[in-house]
Amino acid sequence: MASGDEIKHHDHDSDDANTTAHGYKAPQKVDINSIVKKDEDDESLTRYKKLLLGNSSTSTQIQNQLIDAKDSRIVLPIRITL
Repeated sequence: MASGDEIKHHDHDSDDANTTAHGYKAPQKVDINSIVKKDEDDESLTRYKKLLLGNSSTSTQIQNQLIDAKDSRIVLPIRITL
Protein backbone atom coordinates (compact mmCIF):
# COMPACT_ATOMS: atom_id res chain seq x y z
CA MET A 1 0.00 0.00 0.00
CA ALA A 2 1.09 3.53 -0.64
CA SER A 3 1.65 5.75 2.35
CA GLY A 4 -1.43 7.61 3.43
CA ASP A 5 -3.80 4.81 2.40
CA GLU A 6 -6.20 3.93 5.15
CA ILE A 7 -8.40 0.94 5.62
CA LYS A 8 -11.61 1.78 7.38
CA HIS A 9 -12.94 -0.91 9.67
CA HIS A 10 -16.35 -1.02 11.23
CA ASP A 11 -16.48 -1.90 14.89
CA HIS A 12 -19.83 -3.60 14.48
CA ASP A 13 -20.83 -6.40 12.15
CA SER A 14 -24.57 -6.10 12.56
CA ASP A 15 -27.22 -3.48 11.92
CA ASP A 16 -29.46 -4.65 14.75
CA ALA A 17 -29.81 -1.10 16.06
CA ASN A 18 -31.06 0.05 12.65
CA THR A 19 -34.41 -1.70 12.39
CA THR A 20 -35.75 0.37 9.50
CA ALA A 21 -33.10 0.06 6.82
CA HIS A 22 -33.67 2.50 3.98
CA GLY A 23 -37.26 3.22 4.99
CA TYR A 24 -38.34 -0.43 4.89
CA LYS A 25 -41.05 -1.30 7.36
CA ALA A 26 -41.60 -4.99 8.04
CA PRO A 27 -45.17 -6.18 7.56
CA GLN A 28 -47.30 -7.12 10.53
CA LYS A 29 -46.93 -10.77 11.54
CA VAL A 30 -49.97 -12.80 10.50
CA ASP A 31 -50.65 -16.48 11.14
CA ILE A 32 -51.09 -18.87 8.20
CA ASN A 33 -54.77 -19.44 8.93
CA SER A 34 -55.49 -15.71 8.50
CA ILE A 35 -53.70 -15.67 5.17
CA VAL A 36 -55.66 -18.68 3.91
CA LYS A 37 -58.98 -17.22 5.08
CA LYS A 38 -58.24 -13.85 3.47
CA ASP A 39 -60.13 -13.16 0.25
CA GLU A 40 -62.48 -16.15 0.66
CA ASP A 41 -64.98 -14.38 -1.59
CA ASP A 42 -62.54 -14.43 -4.53
CA GLU A 43 -63.44 -17.65 -6.38
CA SER A 44 -60.29 -17.67 -8.52
CA LEU A 45 -58.00 -17.18 -5.54
CA THR A 46 -59.85 -19.84 -3.54
CA ARG A 47 -59.33 -22.37 -6.36
CA TYR A 48 -55.64 -21.44 -6.54
CA LYS A 49 -55.19 -21.90 -2.78
CA LYS A 50 -56.93 -25.29 -2.93
CA LEU A 51 -54.65 -26.29 -5.79
CA LEU A 52 -51.59 -25.37 -3.73
CA LEU A 53 -52.76 -26.51 -0.29
CA GLY A 54 -55.28 -29.24 -1.01
CA ASN A 55 -58.20 -29.51 1.39
CA SER A 56 -56.20 -28.52 4.46
CA SER A 57 -58.34 -26.36 6.68
CA THR A 58 -56.44 -25.70 9.90
CA SER A 59 -53.21 -23.78 10.27
CA THR A 60 -51.54 -26.89 11.74
CA GLN A 61 -52.49 -28.99 8.70
CA ILE A 62 -51.28 -26.25 6.37
CA GLN A 63 -47.98 -25.83 8.23
CA ASN A 64 -47.40 -29.59 8.16
CA GLN A 65 -48.07 -29.62 4.44
CA LEU A 66 -45.78 -26.67 3.69
CA ILE A 67 -42.96 -27.45 6.11
CA ASP A 68 -41.74 -30.90 7.02
CA ALA A 69 -40.50 -30.41 10.59
CA LYS A 70 -38.51 -33.67 10.41
CA ASP A 71 -36.44 -32.49 7.42
CA SER A 72 -33.09 -31.36 8.85
CA ARG A 73 -32.20 -29.55 5.60
CA ILE A 74 -34.77 -26.83 6.21
CA VAL A 75 -33.58 -23.53 7.64
CA LEU A 76 -36.19 -20.89 8.43
CA PRO A 77 -34.67 -17.43 8.91
CA ILE A 78 -36.48 -15.43 11.56
CA ARG A 79 -35.04 -12.05 10.60
CA ILE A 80 -32.81 -10.81 7.81
CA THR A 81 -31.06 -7.45 7.98
CA LEU A 82 -28.95 -5.55 5.49
